[in-house]
Amino acid sequence: MNRREFLRNAALAATGSIVAPYILPSGRLFAQTGSQLAQHVVLVMCAGGIRHQESIGQRYLFDAQYTYTQDPDLLDLTGNIMPNLFVGSAPADKIVYGSGSNGQTPIAPILGQPLQMQGTVFAEATAGSASHYIGLSQMLSGNLLSHQGLKMKPLTPTIFEYVRRFMNPQTEGAATKVWFIGNTIGNSVPLLNYGLEANYGAKYGANFFAPTVTFGEHGRRFLAAAKNYHPEEDFGRMYEMRNFLNNSFLTTGGVLESLGNTPEEKYDIKQFMKKMFDADFETIMQYVPENPNQTGNPENVPVINRDVSALVYATEVMDYFEPTLIALNLDGADSCHSNFTSYLQALHRQDYAVGYLWNFIQNHPVFRDNTIMIVAPECGRNEFPNALKDTNDWYAYDHSDWNAARTWIVMAGPNVPQNLLLQSPGNNGNQPIPVARNTQITLTIAEILGIRQDVANAGFTDSQSLFDVM
Repeated sequence: MNRREFLRNAALAATGSIVAPYILPSGRLFAQTGSQLAQHVVLVMCAGGIRHQESIGQRYLFDAQYTYTQDPDLLDLTGNIMPNLFVGSAPADKIVYGSGSNGQTPIAPILGQPLQMQGTVFAEATAGSASHYIGLSQMLSGNLLSHQGLKMKPLTPTIFEYVRRFMNPQTEGAATKVWFIGNTIGNSVPLLNYGLEANYGAKYGANFFAPTVTFGEHGRRFLAAAKNYHPEEDFGRMYEMRNFLNNSFLTTGGVLESLGNTPEEKYDIKQFMKKMFDADFETIMQYVPENPNQTGNPENVPVINRDVSALVYATEVMDYFEPTLIALNLDGADSCHSNFTSYLQALHRQDYAVGYLWNFIQNHPVFRDNTIMIVAPECGRNEFPNALKDTNDWYAYDHSDWNAARTWIVMAGPNVPQNLLLQSPGNNGNQPIPVARNTQITLTIAEILGIRQDVANAGFTDSQSLFDVM
């Protein structure tokens, strides 16, 4: 028995049940079928709407600004601002996305080789919707859900539920082996950890943390010094805590379902939360642009934004629980609606986060050589700009036209072909033909974990995985 198990068992015997914010039971109906390609899967959802042109297209300012202004000061600039993901040289001028007070210094890539060289890139993929929430839901459910709306849970099962239902509930499919990490509680993100299908639901859902909320200022206030509250003396504080938890983990109102969990899993989650509250993350995250009152030196530590912060906590979840499946939502690029410069900075930092995560995986004794990572935007951005301009006098972009359905997918890890770039076989007018769909991600994860046939037989997902189109 190791030290954690000894302390856990002793605490369970002494204290009984323990409260945690979002913990779920385990369960399984059928035996696992098929062989696993890897024992762990990490899904990074680059949310916020990522325009194909500036990301994998490496067009930088050319298609987004110069084409619509013919401003010679923009120098027709192209270049790669996501060097951890893609092969390509950085722009030669007008650098605004990196470090320094004006973003003038590109952040050095973490990876010695971009993921493009280490895995497979689907350079033209398509999203079934231009909506943030629906795009995320499609990746997690493998279903187009054309009538899905905001503030609604998915109508069909998610990959979290498939993993927990069809894998061993005592090991790979246990509740603490399936996680969803959001960097926000907005846009219905907390509702995506399980769907409404009757034979699935909460009992097969994923544990959810929004680290910047749970372990942020309010989380520290209500949860860091957890105790047994006096029913009379602490009545007001109990209501404050309840409201905090409801706002953190439920956006539709009403009462949370009874979720349950084993006492051992409750204890482990509580211990993890205590570890996070005790950790000195202020030293790691010295400069957080989203907090205007935060002090720090942007010349030295400019890379920490909400996306990277959530990513750091995600690696802590991975190190502690060693999950079978963990999905991470990053949405900094949503600033593109009104601020193109901020959007470029968000892309560069999402790339930094991906590099940080892959480097963590490759240096971890459990995940190294045994983890497949999938990275994909949930939707793209429009072909043409809107009327808003930022402080650089650069146009902003929304997401509603055909170009907003253009995405890409990157996959790397064991049994994934290396240095394989799959591009569009042609075009239909000026609209490229996609080689993959974001709905194929669900069945891909199922195939990696050896439960493809079980998931396919359920009848809710896209009929193909990404391996089928390689």
